[in-house]
Amino acid sequence: PLDKQVGQLFMVSVSPGEGTKSVVASGAGSVVLLGDWSGRDATAAQVSALTRAVPGLLVATDQEGGLVQRLKGAGFDTIPNAVGQAALTDAALTAAADRWGTQLWAAGVRYDLAPVADVVPAAKMRTNQSIGMLKRGYGSDPAVVGSKVSAFVTGMEGASIATSLKHFPGLGEVTGNTDFTVATDTVTTRSSPSLAPFRAGIAAGASSVMISSAIYAKIDPGVPAVFSRIIVTDML
Repeated sequence: PLDKQVGQLFMVSVSPGEGTKSVVASGAGSVVLLGDWSGRDATAAQVSALTRAVPGLLVATDQEGGLVQRLKGAGFDTIPNAVGQAALTDAALTAAADRWGTQLWAAGVRYDLAPVADVVPAAKMRTNQSIGMLKRGYGSDPAVVGSKVSAFVTGMEGASIATSLKHFPGLGEVTGNTDFTVATDTVTTRSSPSLAPFRAGIAAGASSVMISSAIYAKIDPGVPAVFSRIIVTDML
C-alpha cells in the first residue's frame, strides 16, 4: 500500500529504553539508535524487540568513533576519533573497522552512518565547528582522507555493515555546526578537490551517501544541499 511505501522512506530515532509502539505506529522502514547505549547485550535485546515488532526493519546508528559513538560499554571497542584512525595504516584501519562492524552485527545493527569524508583545510581546523573542532575528519589532504575513508568502508562492508559517506559535498569550508545553525559554504564548487574522498568511498563500496544541510553558494545558491536537485541528482 502507498502509505507503507512512504513509511519505508523514513528513518526514525530510538533512544535506550524506548518501547516499540512509536516505531510500529510510524510505519518507518528504518530506525537510528541515538543517545548513549550501554553494553552489547542490552542493545541487542532492544534491537531484537524492534525487529520482531517490525519485520524487515533496518537498524542504524552513528558509530564514527571519538565523540560520535552511540554504542559503548561491554562488547563494544572504544573507537578512536578520526584523527586517531588516520594515524593507523590503511590495512590496520580496515582490520579495526571490520572488528567494529562485527560488534555492530552482533548487536543487531546493520547500518553505520559513517565515515566522515569531509576535508577541512588546515587553516580552518580550529574554526570548523562541525568537523575540525570535534576531530571528526581524517585530515586536510583529499588523498589521505580518501584512503582512510576507503579503508573504513572496506572494513565495515567486509563485516556486512552498510556505510554512509558524509556530508556531501563536504562541510570542511563552513564555520557553523549544521546541527544547530544555517551554514553557507562560499568556496566549494562542482569540481573542488575536496570531493575526491567521496569518489574514493563510493569506489570502495560505500552503501550510501549522506547529504549535507549546508548551503553551497557556488553550486546552488540559497538551497540547502539536502533539497538541491543539482547536488543530489546531478552531482552525486
